[in-house]
Amino acid sequence: MFGHVYSLKQRFSEHRKLFKSMLILEPSGFKDIKNYDHLQISKHLIYLVDILKKFDEDITVGTLADELIDFAGKWPRIKHINNINNQDANEREVNINIESDSEEDEDLIKKIEIKNKIACQDCIVCCYNVLKTYNLHTMAYSSLFIGLQIYFNIIVYTSKM
Repeated sequence: MFGHVYSLKQRFSEHRKLFKSMLILEPSGFKDIKNYDHLQISKHLIYLVDILKKFDEDITVGTLADELIDFAGKWPRIKHINNINNQDANEREVNINIESDSEEDEDLIKKIEIKNKIACQDCIVCCYNVLKTYNLHTMAYSSLFIGLQIYFNIIVYTSKM
């Protein structure tokens, strides 16, 4: 037990710069990004961009900062639209299944109603899904998308060590 705790502490201390750099990608902090200037945001991203350059040599700190600032400013509206679209899709599924009176369909309807009450809680998974679902990762936010992919890979990799 204590060996695992030491191992976690060691891993996080060794990668402190990286985790600090990735923290700015967290959607829960997007509302605070408007309080920073471009230079402050860029300083947070320097270490992360050094890693991202291994996957895409065209990524720059300025580009990632611009994409992050733009996306963070639009996130509340994008998140809201995504929640509405998910709800609409779930309601279409319910309408199809309402025709039947089986217990399975009633259980499905209850699950979908619960799912509709659970909206995005400003999580990084929702950001990733929005970028992918609306094809925003190809042009408008390509650097940010790569950053989120690396974020996920690092989290998964460090949790498996």
